[in-house]
Amino acid sequence: MAYKMKTPPIRIVLSVGGFNSLLEYLSMVEQDSNNEMNKKAFRLKEKLLKYTVPFETETNEEMVDIRFFVNEVIDVITILVNSTLITNVSADYYSVLCKVRESLKNSKE
Repeated sequence: MAYKMKTPPIRIVLSVGGFNSLLEYLSMVEQDSNNEMNKKAFRLKEKLLKYTVPFETETNEEMVDIRFFVNEVIDVITILVNSTLITNVSADYYSVLCKVRESLKNSKE
C-alpha cells in the first residue's frame, strides 16, 4: 500500500513580520535554553523553514501559511511558556488565578 501523507490539522497564518519574529525567537531559544528546549526549537525552526508556504493575499500582502500537528503546537507553547528569555514578570498571575478559581468555586456552592 502506498504511503498516504496527512496534512497537519492546525493552520496558522502569519504576516512576514510575525513569521520572522517567531523564527528569531526560536533561534534565541535554540542558543539560550536547556537541552530539551534547544532540540525542540531546532526541530520546529527547521520544519517551519522547510514546509511553511508563502503566499499573497488579494490585497498583495505577503503572508505565510504554517501547518502544525498537535504535538508541534504543544512544543511551541511549551517553548514560549518555559523560555528563560522572559525574566521580568510584572505580576503574580498565579495568585490571581487562585483567587479567581476560589471565587468560582464559592459561587457554585
